[in-house]
Amino acid sequence: MRTLLAFIIKEFRQLKRDKFMLKFLIIVPVVQLIILGYSLTMETKNVKILVCDLDKSVLSRKLTDSIIHNDRFRFIGYTNDYYQLEKSIRGWDTKIGLYIPSDFSEKISREGAGSVMVLMDAVDGNQAMTAYGYLRQMGMESLTRFLPLHVRENYLNSEGIITTAVRYWYSCSDYYDNDPSAGIHESC
Repeated sequence: MRTLLAFIIKEFRQLKRDKFMLKFLIIVPVVQLIILGYSLTMETKNVKILVCDLDKSVLSRKLTDSIIHNDRFRFIGYTNDYYQLEKSIRGWDTKIGLYIPSDFSEKISREGAGSVMVLMDAVDGNQAMTAYGYLRQMGMESLTRFLPLHVRENYLNSEGIITTAVRYWYSCSDYYDNDPSAGIHESC
């Protein structure tokens, strides 16, 4: 402990003698805070998204329209093949694949809740989680406006209208699942 205290005292004496070093220790961190504070942002924009809408109903179109007509996401296109979503994510062509099953609107009308699957390239985990939060929020907001009246009256106060199965992929190239309606896979 005495050695550490002696070292600290020596360093303060050195700073007292060297005026340039004292200015340097104060000015450089302040300049870094100013410059890096404006350049570093955690905002997520223009995340590439590919949609596989097998339902092709009014509700599924409203859901996808609210997501793709937003500056948070950059719409790549539609596909009718689940495996094209996988291929697109594995090839780094897109960050998110949204899979809407063929019974999506039917389940919402009948049971008050529908399921979608979100495939995500989670190499950048922060961006993936932020984009997923945006995706989920936009989907819920858009669907509540366009739900049939009986669904709004009976189910709107429940836990949620849309349930999501999320698959986060951390740069795995040899993982293929034959069942797109399988459960949640956190990683490969």
